[in-house]
Amino acid sequence: VSDNGVRRFESHLVPDITDDGRLRGFYSTGVDITQRSAAERDLRELTEIIDNTTDFVVQTDWYGAISYLNPAARRILNLAPKQAIDGLSFSAFTSEKTQRHFVDVVLPVVKRDGVWVGESSIYVAGGREVPVSQIIIAHLDLQGRIARFSSVMRDRTEQQQAELALARQSATLQSVAQAI
Repeated sequence: VSDNGVRRFESHLVPDITDDGRLRGFYSTGVDITQRSAAERDLRELTEIIDNTTDFVVQTDWYGAISYLNPAARRILNLAPKQAIDGLSFSAFTSEKTQRHFVDVVLPVVKRDGVWVGESSIYVAGGREVPVSQIIIAHLDLQGRIARFSSVMRDRTEQQQAELALARQSATLQSVAQAI
């Protein structure tokens, strides 16, 4: 029984027709779809979160070919909501330095732990480099091998600018204090 005691069934009525074409009655078949309905509801809720977050959510295959971009990622890359992403690779949005960092540092951690958390940068529409805090998650296939990656990235531009302003103010105050 579900949490509220309600069960959901999918039923089918099959007519029982006699040889001369008269309707004799119906057969009914039913399948309990309570768990499937709950799973579909949960999936809709998660999809709503991913669709409405300001974080950039990207999924790639093992080789880096992009298979999914959430609306925020599409906006920052200047891609239309339904625009095809066939042929797009994550490497097109990262510098060589970031790609080397992924191979040398990130990938070994993801292989070992299944997840990596750190900071990186991506190129967005117009070729602007954006600093991001990033989570990379490895998804395994049935044989336990990495089949694809999901990445959640948060733009750190404003935070980075605030940190620089604070550092400048601190340096100015330290200079004034030394001068006094």
